[in-house]
Amino acid sequence: MTTTEFESLERRLERMETLLAGVADRAAVPALPMILNTKELAEFTGWSVSHIQKMCQAGRLPHIKSRPLMFLRSSIMDTLQGLQVGGGYGRRKPRKMKGKA
Repeated sequence: MTTTEFESLERRLERMETLLAGVADRAAVPALPMILNTKELAEFTGWSVSHIQKMCQAGRLPHIKSRPLMFLRSSIMDTLQGLQVGGGYGRRKPRKMKGKA
């Protein structure tokens, strides 16, 4: 193998390592504790603490009644999937077309 072929292979390898590192960074999911408090849930979802409290009062967010409110990670993940719109979630009934019976 000549020097230029070796250098070419080395550049390709470095490029592949860089691409793989980027994929690994995107795949990293923050580790969440089994039970979250309101502040941790706010940081995870990006919602405000008051919004989370209002959703709990309305019965849209499962929680453990305590001070501060506590949330089970598995229940929160299921609820977030249920709140998702589009795909297999969200609107189940087809919209009625105007002018058709």
